[in-house]
Amino acid sequence: MHRIFSTDVIILSKRNLSNLDIEFLCYSKDYGVASFWQKVHSSKKFRAMDFFCYSKIKFFIYNSFDENIYKIVDFDILDYNYNIRLDFQKLEIVSFFSKILSKNIFKDCKEIFYLLKEFLYTINYKELSFWDLEILKFLFFMKILQLDGYGFQIKECLFCRSFLPENVKTLYFSVDFGGIICNKCIQNLNFYEKRNLVLINLKILKLLKICYAKDVRDFFVLNDQIFFKKSDLLGFDLFFEKVSRYYI
Repeated sequence: MHRIFSTDVIILSKRNLSNLDIEFLCYSKDYGVASFWQKVHSSKKFRAMDFFCYSKIKFFIYNSFDENIYKIVDFDILDYNYNIRLDFQKLEIVSFFSKILSKNIFKDCKEIFYLLKEFLYTINYKELSFWDLEILKFLFFMKILQLDGYGFQIKECLFCRSFLPENVKTLYFSVDFGGIICNKCIQNLNFYEKRNLVLINLKILKLLKICYAKDVRDFFVLNDQIFFKKSDLLGFDLFFEKVSRYYI
């Protein structure tokens, strides 16, 4: 007799193992990234189990060749997040979330699970432009880095510890050192220290500060209160590209 466990999951991907079994790769509230197996059947409920569904599942664990297999006994779909699968741009952004979380390199399962759930809800139910989605993609990435213990120095210069003047229009962010460097200290850096410098403006700095909201709900309230145009964010694409390559 197997002991039955229960947890909340968000499906990241699925694949057929055979004619009888299908594997769901999920981000779970209690276990982080985990694979759950389910017998294939033709019920409408089972066919609705798809990418980015938010579900509560019951499962048991058995050991096969020294590997724990999680077998689904029953499940309830709490949110289909159906609109995401109908919009290519939304699907592309959420696939980025899935790709990052599938690497299973993050520690705090519950906080990241709730963050992912909130982001999926926002993307699924709100009318968002392509640029809005790009901003959310950036915010999600920076937030999970923070939850995993990475903190960026954004209030003062990394080297001289001086606070940044309010009238400055552009700043340098060092991906290698993880923070802002003032224009004076930039002059003292050698060639290798300057490799991963990105020129950013105050709007990007504001985005970074939003990432440090105390909890997920505050984070989304702050996000609703700001408005960014692409022209406002000097260096945004390069900054995001360099940071994501460096930390993942």
